[in-house]
Amino acid sequence: MDWLVRFFTWWNGQTLNTQFHTWRNGERVGEDEFGNIYYRTRGGAIDPALGSERRWVIYNGESDGSATP
Repeated sequence: MDWLVRFFTWWNGQTLNTQFHTWRNGERVGEDEFGNIYYRTRGGAIDPALGSERRWVIYNGESDGSATP
């Protein structure tokens, strides 16, 4: 049943698509005291749409932007 929740909801942690994207393209850069894990595009590659490297966070538990230091 956990896979069903992960497939349809983004606020309970990463979705399966985000997990696959992170596994394929992500490079772990750190973790904070709340257990949130930070990633960037592998090798720090520049995203042409952004003009900088793409960065994202996988929250530990429920997604809450105020839980990032």
